Amino acid sequence: MARESDLSNMLDIVLSGRGLSEEQKGEIRDALASGDNPSGDGFMRQAWEDSADEAFSRNDVAGLRRLRESLGERSRKPGHSRLRFALAVAAAVVFFVCGMLASDIVNKGKTETTLLVAEGSRGSYTLPDGTRVHMNGGSSLSYDGSFNARMRRVQLDGQAFFEVAKDAARPFVVSMNRTSLTVLGTSFDASNYAASGYESVILRSGSVRVSCPGCEYVLNPGEKLSYSCSEDHADVSAVNAEVVCKWWEDCLVLDNTRLGDALSNIGTRYRMQIINRSGISLDTRLSLTITTETVDAIMGVISVLLPVKYEIHDNTILIDNI
Repeated sequence: MARESDLSNMLDIVLSGRGLSEEQKGEIRDALASGDNPSGDGFMRQAWEDSADEAFSRNDVAGLRRLRESLGERSRKPGHSRLRFALAVAAAVVFFVCGMLASDIVNKGKTETTLLVAEGSRGSYTLPDGTRVHMNGGSSLSYDGSFNARMRRVQLDGQAFFEVAKDAARPFVVSMNRTSLTVLGTSFDASNYAASGYESVILRSGSVRVSCPGCEYVLNPGEKLSYSCSEDHADVSAVNAEVVCKWWEDCLVLDNTRLGDALSNIGTRYRMQIINRSGISLDTRLSLTITTETVDAIMGVISVLLPVKYEIHDNTILIDNI
């Protein structure tokens, strides 16, 4: 069994978003197997304040609340240590932080790690090579044990913004349903929700090579590739990548932003299609800050700033003249 200082370090590692070795995971499982899980909301809050990364979002706090409620429903024994409770928090944070679940699946000696983000949530994760991935709701990202070998390959279903760590010796490859992307070090947005019928890539910095069935494109910063799965056709257009790739930020600040870019960000953030049927130009400028508001609240603000009205039908927002 590890020393108390070693186990405390494991708690710090988990809460700061970094990974644990298999040996460390085993020690946490051994400690938890004793059933030594004390109560104490006060300690949980203190452990969180002492060890959590400052960049963690409100979703993390919500995750801890769900954890506390879950632990509160279980019977406990008196006289347990703070360390055992720290281990309980450390193990559970893996499942609750940012609405994201990380799992290791072993199949015939091959280990695959899958990251899942629930609908209505967003999550951020650091891959073994230092690449940061910001995932939208209803998304999954998987990679196997050979990820850090000659090629860094991941499989994306849904949407994610990547900040790829530079490594000229090992290309970073994102595989989607019909398209794949190859980069060395760059930042870009990739999306392939099955229900949309499209796969897209928006390049914010660096360069990326996109391979589609029967064609290949090298994108420049500020370009978006949209591939229609039904028509087997790709189009490249210019976008304001600095703005439209901000959907994952906890506090989304739109400062004197084009209406078209603002609606694109809002639609991506809430996974909704926004159709502008009003006579308002998409070049109209507006300023808006979005944190945890509902999409209905955000559209209500826009209808005050601009002479428009809106209706929400399922996953579609219709904007019309007043």
